[in-house]
Amino acid sequence: MPTETAFKVDRDKLESRMSRVFKATPERLWEAHTTAEQFAQFFGPAKYEVVIDKFDVRVGGQWRVLHKDPQTGEEYAFHGEYKKLDEPKSITWTFVYEGIPDADSHVITETLNFIKVDDQHTRLEGVSHYLTPEDLSGMVDSGMESGATESWDRLAKLVEKN
Repeated sequence: MPTETAFKVDRDKLESRMSRVFKATPERLWEAHTTAEQFAQFFGPAKYEVVIDKFDVRVGGQWRVLHKDPQTGEEYAFHGEYKKLDEPKSITWTFVYEGIPDADSHVITETLNFIKVDDQHTRLEGVSHYLTPEDLSGMVDSGMESGATESWDRLAKLVEKN
């Protein structure tokens, strides 16, 4: 069963899509996404220290994560709000990168779907919706695909070892 991360951009729909099959149950992937300690182990590139500032997993709850570069001391912050939770099937949240001017006007809405393939495998499908073509281009041009793929590689190591 293929385990590579597929990444696709649809500029007409202002969305990006990712998909990957993990050797894990939907419940295990849900747990990794809704437990702060586990989320910190895979969210973002491995070169950064991940600090969970807020992680209130409930509809209307807020999340905020910092990536700290140990080499330079620079910090990159992201935040959002949980919009819909359907355990263990899907999570919808907003995503904002704080490092751009007027960041809260560039909200991305992401939905993660945990789709059972068989007793040992789950397809994780992520769909991100952008407000403008410039927001979509900005994320894609920033290296989103490689960063997200690395995150999902780290997620695979986390959920497949248990």
